[in-house]
Amino acid sequence: MDELLDSRRYEEYDICYQDKITGKVYIMPPNPKHGFNCGYSIFIPEGCQLDTTLLVHCCNTGGGSVVDGKLDKSKSAIWLYEGNMAAKLSTIELNPGMWYGYDLKMPVLIPLIPRVRGYYTQALGSRVFNNDVSYLEEDNKNRSGDKQISQSEIMQIQEQCRDLPSQLVSIILDSKILLEKLGIKVDNKVIIEGYSAGSKFANGFTSLHPEMVKACICGGNSGLSILPVADLDNQELKFPLGVADIPNFDFDLFKNIPQYYYIGKEDDNDPAMAVTDSDGCLHPRWEENYTLKEIYQIHTLLGKNIQERFDNNQRIYESFGVNAKFERFNGNHKTVTGQKDKDGNYIVNESIKNFIRKVLNDEKEKEDPKEMGYTKTLMLELVSIIGIIIIVLGIIFLR
Repeated sequence: MDELLDSRRYEEYDICYQDKITGKVYIMPPNPKHGFNCGYSIFIPEGCQLDTTLLVHCCNTGGGSVVDGKLDKSKSAIWLYEGNMAAKLSTIELNPGMWYGYDLKMPVLIPLIPRVRGYYTQALGSRVFNNDVSYLEEDNKNRSGDKQISQSEIMQIQEQCRDLPSQLVSIILDSKILLEKLGIKVDNKVIIEGYSAGSKFANGFTSLHPEMVKACICGGNSGLSILPVADLDNQELKFPLGVADIPNFDFDLFKNIPQYYYIGKEDDNDPAMAVTDSDGCLHPRWEENYTLKEIYQIHTLLGKNIQERFDNNQRIYESFGVNAKFERFNGNHKTVTGQKDKDGNYIVNESIKNFIRKVLNDEKEKEDPKEMGYTKTLMLELVSIIGIIIIVLGIIFLR
């Protein structure tokens, strides 16, 4: 590991949270020559399995900035360096990926994707997917002088965040080399998960690169899972609503991936809201999220609120035979993951870990049925031999 990292700038942190989660975090820098302009972090939990699956936790800083060297989600990152620093700090601080990774003894990768005001990279919407910074430029013009950024800065943001899904593919491949140097072997496919904006990135990546994904877990995605169709009711659906502009979308691979979608029963944090201005014109409430055309399609095809969309998402996925589980829990967008059972366990966390365990167990059963059958045969033969020995010993004893 040391030889491999000597030529690369990296940071290493010992992690210990609540005396429960311990391990190391490695912060790896960008490597454009290897296909990624964003860095990444790897969390290695104490007692990590040496032959396992890589868990990818999708970064969600909440658009936060950095104040006095600490992540501050009450402020928005304006400059690229703020977005990069916020992404890094969010992976060193306690995050859901660490909980799952530590309890399941799996390594956790987090791509360090910066989010700055006006460019919602971590949700992987259509603008980011198409590397379109026009809204960022428009928003920038309307800012006060001290919050305006230069055109050069905008170009840097655009370049660093170009084709983020492909960057994540390269990051995953790079991380495997590092893990091997640490003595950890991981499967070719990853389990990817995220909440809120991170869930949209996880869902989008799964549709774009199903060959890389073993399972996908999405929480709080506003009932807006990508539909595995190019059109619905004679309306073309482009990414991230549908797959019309995904070249060679592999429907069979996508539909067979185990997927888990969950929301709070009181979740009303709707990124697809629209408002009417003083002139009577309709505008997206948060233009970073969806375009006005996308909001129209969401409202007319999927539903006017999150709960309605979640039901329709489930219905459509079931109609296409997608291997997906949909579930509601008590709570709203901010409180759903904090609900506990009578024993003090976080209900959503336990459900996610159980889902991951089932995926891994099901995979083991399918890997080599012949070998499993051979093992069962050996066990039966062993039982028979033991039985014969007991009978023989009994006869000798009776004599």
